[in-house]
Amino acid sequence: MARPVLTRVKILLAVGFAFVCGWVDAVCLIRYKAFATMMTGNMIQMGYCVIYPKDHPNRIMPDPIFYLTVILSYFFGIVIYRLAEVQLPRSGRVFGPLAAIVVMALELSMAFGDGSIVPQEEPRWIVCPFAAIFAVQNMMTMRDGLKCTTAFITGHLQNIGAFGVEVCRGNTNWEDVKNHAVPFSIMVSLVLGSFGAALWDKVLGTEFALVPIAPMMMVLFILHDFVIKKPKKNKPTQHEQDRSRGNSASGPRPLENDIEKAEAVRAKTSELALRKQGSMYSTRKSKSSLAFDFDEDEDSDDESEASENEEEEEE
Repeated sequence: MARPVLTRVKILLAVGFAFVCGWVDAVCLIRYKAFATMMTGNMIQMGYCVIYPKDHPNRIMPDPIFYLTVILSYFFGIVIYRLAEVQLPRSGRVFGPLAAIVVMALELSMAFGDGSIVPQEEPRWIVCPFAAIFAVQNMMTMRDGLKCTTAFITGHLQNIGAFGVEVCRGNTNWEDVKNHAVPFSIMVSLVLGSFGAALWDKVLGTEFALVPIAPMMMVLFILHDFVIKKPKKNKPTQHEQDRSRGNSASGPRPLENDIEKAEAVRAKTSELALRKQGSMYSTRKSKSSLAFDFDEDEDSDDESEASENEEEEEE
């Protein structure tokens, strides 16, 4: 089993991941009017733009198609992470440097590029690779040691509200406080990340806004792998190994063996039931024979007593 992760370690990781999500979403919202980590906002925008399209002369495709592409990119990132998770026990050390390189390359191409990587007339399509990257991050934090989202706060807000009611009623303990420390830290850090990105944009402009985020993501991914250990798979038993060998060697033989075993067990059970019935019948028979012998003995005793009484009367 995986060793338990301390609450303060979870808080530090959650704060880092939530800060990154808040920063990146604020930058993408300022630049492209889209979200890289939260697909709910993109779905709302997709439906809204069908009725109220945003006017832009250089748009390559309509807004609903753009938001749908971002959502599909996020879904693609989920699939990639799951496939890597099956093959790699610690995929964070692979995805961390890769995500940092992609984010840094895209950000520098926005500032110094000639439009060959990111189209200058419509740079909003850069959100698509960002969505795939943060799908990996969200999946990693949800499925592994943190077991919670670092990009969405609606569920955390509900839990903290219910916890506040229980605090007022006096139905909480210190363990409950520690369990709600991580969601509260995520909420605060997400707001701080968006505040930091907005402040960067106001003071320095949107250029190079994602440059400090790239190395931060790499460090967080690698730390996540070292701190949170995934549980090891249990070694298969000898019976499971024999079944797997049978499956690989002869196809449906294990199923036939199971049927034969079931028939043997059924035959043995019926045989035991017949033996039990036979023993019960023999027991009843022996009891009835004993009762019959006892009755005969009583009759013979009565007859002997009657004959003795007659002899005494004759005398």
